[in-house]
Order: sequence, then structure tokens, then C-alpha cells
Amino acid sequence: MKIFCLVGFFVFVTLASSAQSDFIVKLPNDTLYGEVRIQSYDQQDRIQLIANKKKENFKATQLAFVSIKGEIYKAQKLENSIRMMKLLKEGFLSIYAFKVENQSSFEGRMLVRKDGTSMEVPNLSFKKAMTAYLADCKTVSDMIKNGSYSRNDLEKIVDDYNTCMVSGSGEIASVKAKSEEQSTIQNEKIEMINDFTKKVAALDFESRKDALEILQDMQSKVSRNETIPNYQVEALKSLLAAQQSIQPDLEKLISVLKDKG
Repeated sequence: MKIFCLVGFFVFVTLASSAQSDFIVKLPNDTLYGEVRIQSYDQQDRIQLIANKKKENFKATQLAFVSIKGEIYKAQKLENSIRMMKLLKEGFLSIYAFKVENQSSFEGRMLVRKDGTSMEVPNLSFKKAMTAYLADCKTVSDMIKNGSYSRNDLEKIVDDYNTCMVSGSGEIASVKAKSEEQSTIQNEKIEMINDFTKKVAALDFESRKDALEILQDMQSKVSRNETIPNYQVEALKSLLAAQQSIQPDLEKLISVLKDKG
């Protein structure tokens, strides 16, 4: 009897430790620990965090990433939906795994560049699609084109492509520099949204919650390198129209967000 109790105790400790090792990182960089569950919905995945017997739900776009059993998941766009995808390999070009429709396992593959451009790895027309997508590295592109690489060599393709990009020669160096510049601009926009969000949060007015939700969504779009729609900008301006103290900051923020650089 004592043996069974002891085994049960160690199982409980192991499960508890596993749950505590899981965490989510909210934008901008607020880490919360607990049991993490990814739940798929029609348009956007939801993430449930269970900590201290309390449940808290988040949209995928509200989080920088989540960690479950040591594996990282990030929100990525898949057709007209936002899915939490498992990060398999990270670099200038990263590989993500996602659940194919009507399947429970992560069998699909998505390639995502640092500049935010992405491509679902196809089963059919793999050679044609990959040759075009990786055309900025002629060596890798040619090896796919002539059949030296197949879909089964995806990790090797990504490794060689990333090495090619880091080598810094000719067209590759130009693409890499452009990506780094875009990343810097993207970070500056996120930082500006963060600063403005704090100023809005410090005010007391009826539509503050709605304004903060729009700012949160704008930050998520910028982090995924997506365009901020004009209707969202106009909605924010309307909600903050009576807040004269932050109008100069609002105008500056809108100007930066509309800049496509």
C-alpha cells in the first residue's frame, strides 16, 4: 500500500512540475505560468491558461508565444485564419507545424521569413512553389529545381537557405539588410504603440476599454507585419476624440502606422 501511495505521489509531483513549466508570454512581454491549452476556433485559435484553479482565456493575437512541455507555439496566418503553430526550426527562415483540417496532429508545414512573408509547404507542385519562394538563394533554388532536394529534405533546405542568407553576398546581402531594416521599423512601431497604450490606460473615460482593445489588436497586426486597416484607425480616433491631452501623440502614432516602410 505504501508503495502505491509513493508512486502516486511522484506522478502527482511530475504532473504538477510539467504544468508549472508551461507558460504564455503576453504582448508586450508579460509572462504568466500555469497549464496551457490551445483551443481551435473558426477564425482564430484561443489559448486557455489555468493557474491557481482559475481559468483565463486569450486570443492567439494577444500573445507573443506560448510554451507547452518545452515546445514553442506562435500565432501565424493560415489562409483566412490565425493558428497557433509549433516552432520546429528558427532562423532567417523558420519552419512551423500546424494542424491540417480534420486532423489532431501537427502534419502541415509553414515557412516564415523574418520579414513576415510566409508560405504553406505544398505536397503537390512542391518543386515549383519552393523554387520561386527561395529564388533569392540561387544555389538552394537550383537544387530544388533539379530534384536534388525534395519535400523530405525540408529541414536541410531551410538550413542551407539560412546559411546562404548569412553568407552576405550580392543579392542575398541586400535581402538580408532589407529584412533587418523592416524588423527595426516593426519594433519601433510596437514600442510606440506600447507607450501610447500606457497613456490611454492612465486616463479615465467611458470608451477606454474599447480603445485599449483596438490598440492591442494593432500591436498584434504590427507584430505579424500586417497592414493596419483604415477603419480601425478611424475607430480609434473616434474613441479618443474627446481626449485632448493625447491628440498630438495620437496623430504621431497614426502617421507612423500608416507609413509602409
